[in-house]
Amino acid sequence: MDTSKDYRIIVAEAALKDLEKIVRNRRLPFPIKRDYVLFLIRDALSKLMAVKYSFLPESMLVSSQTLSDFCEVVGKISENLQSKGVEKPDYRYQYTLSEIRWILRTLTGLKERFKLEGNYVDYSVDVLGAKIMSVSHHDKLERLWVLKGSTVDESFIIVTNLPRIKRGEVRAIAVLPPREFEGVISEAMICSNTLPEGYIGKRPGRTMYNFKEVTNLVEEYLARHKML
Repeated sequence: MDTSKDYRIIVAEAALKDLEKIVRNRRLPFPIKRDYVLFLIRDALSKLMAVKYSFLPESMLVSSQTLSDFCEVVGKISENLQSKGVEKPDYRYQYTLSEIRWILRTLTGLKERFKLEGNYVDYSVDVLGAKIMSVSHHDKLERLWVLKGSTVDESFIIVTNLPRIKRGEVRAIAVLPPREFEGVISEAMICSNTLPEGYIGKRPGRTMYNFKEVTNLVEEYLARHKML
């Protein structure tokens, strides 16, 4: 397996570089040991490069010490970037916190995504069944709707231009880098028709969601980082 070209690793690498810029240059609504976190991020990048150039088959990579070492450092990063006690952060920080949330999810979920067979671009991000808990029009953009999707353990704000999505439906969502739409931060994208309730919190097969659209958005993210 040519791990040097694996999209799951390439997206994780881009996400780590984004995290380094955030920690280095932005204010956060909670205290952190900035120098220590930057050290951990550099260590994680080093360990991710060991994974990238391991050339191990997927079956061996999942249980490898190389990947375990990376996951251990990511766990420490996550512990140091938890927004403890920040229930309703100032709006100025909301986008940054959404970015950090997506980055940490991308990094901590890497091992699980290696269990997916094949090097597909859409396998570099999480796609999950989510129950639509609320649907409302965007306050400022009349052609957009704001949804709240729940996977039982997590909830996501989703801004979409898809009409006729109903409360109570289960849809696949792709968890992508956040985007802001006139003051509303979207954390995911609707990428399927309705699904059975049994898919809530689970990844549906590629034939059950619009993997081409997910692929396009991930490729846009990588292109911005000149990593495509």
